Amino acid sequence: MERDDRVALLSRNRPKLAIADVAALHLGAATVALYVASPAGTIEHVLRDCAPRALIVEQALLARIEGVAHDVPHVVVLESLEALPAPRRFSFEKAWRSVSGEDLVAVLYTSGTTGLLKGVQWRHREAVATMRRFDVLQPEPDGIRDVSVGPFAHLTERGAGHWRSLLRGSTRTFCADLSELGSALLDARPRYLFGPPRLWQNLKAKLESTLDENERAAVERGVARVRAGDTAPLSEENERVLATLRARVGLDRLNRGVTAAAPCPRTVQEYFHGLGVAFNEGCREVRFGEPG
Repeated sequence: MERDDRVALLSRNRPKLAIADVAALHLGAATVALYVASPAGTIEHVLRDCAPRALIVEQALLARIEGVAHDVPHVVVLESLEALPAPRRFSFEKAWRSVSGEDLVAVLYTSGTTGLLKGVQWRHREAVATMRRFDVLQPEPDGIRDVSVGPFAHLTERGAGHWRSLLRGSTRTFCADLSELGSALLDARPRYLFGPPRLWQNLKAKLESTLDENERAAVERGVARVRAGDTAPLSEENERVLATLRARVGLDRLNRGVTAAAPCPRTVQEYFHGLGVAFNEGCREVRFGEPG
């Protein structure tokens, strides 16, 4: 790999994926993460458009590229990277010190909801400036502890999760599949959590399945307060019940929950606000050419 090269990544959220990305950016290469659920035609389009020199694929996902037509010179299994020998006379120190703020750190593609996916180029200086601004708006005074479960190809996961962790230092728990999220949350007790609406819908359903009559009533009072715009505090007993419920699903230390990638149902947003979780939606629908 050389400076200005592109490296495509196809992997679920795992420590080795983050390490591969960090290795590439230290070489001055830009990474292009692929959505693991993308159909073959979408993967072909992205690979053709960004022309990567290498494609790094998780062993378990190799079958995903069997029917993909591409001209990538090198396809490498993620789990085999450590066994690859370093080039002769390679200097890691020289390589990373040659990287500047004007070099590309990533090419992030749109979701394709309005047509073919479009690549957005991010330079190092833009990534750093954006994440520093994010920290001003949403500071974490006690340090960052989060669960990496959102798509690595999505800006919020890559930026507010991965890049921010590199700038600030953080404890990240990687969750390769939504089915493992429950145990990951209880283990990590995150302070920050990003995920698509489906993640929050699943969390809501899981918690609701455990509620007794008293707990359900406490949640309903919290949600009713949110819908009415009531800023008066709930009773101490109600707050105690809600705190117990947040702890039950590993959200008791959460300072910020964020969703994006698709519109999140209002009822889901109201539910978590009513539960006492600070919750942000980063997706808005914009329509053009309609009256009004």
